[in-house]
Amino acid sequence: MRVFEVPGWRLVEMLVGGDIDASDYVATVFERIEKVEEKINAYITVREREAVEREVKERVELARRGRRLPLAGLLVA
Repeated sequence: MRVFEVPGWRLVEMLVGGDIDASDYVATVFERIEKVEEKINAYITVREREAVEREVKERVELARRGRRLPLAGLLVA
């Protein structure tokens, strides 16, 4: 799946619903950053991958437990 072609609201639904794995999602985003960042220079800071993955998993779990988090787990640049 090309997560960059999926609307953010749908990615959140898929993460919270378990249709995509948070670790796979983070890995895909970081692979894309590594591939294109040198060319596009879009980021001032890129956080540590493991920390981002931990936070995505935490937010997704909170949303699964009923907490209203409209952007739960969504990585935003």
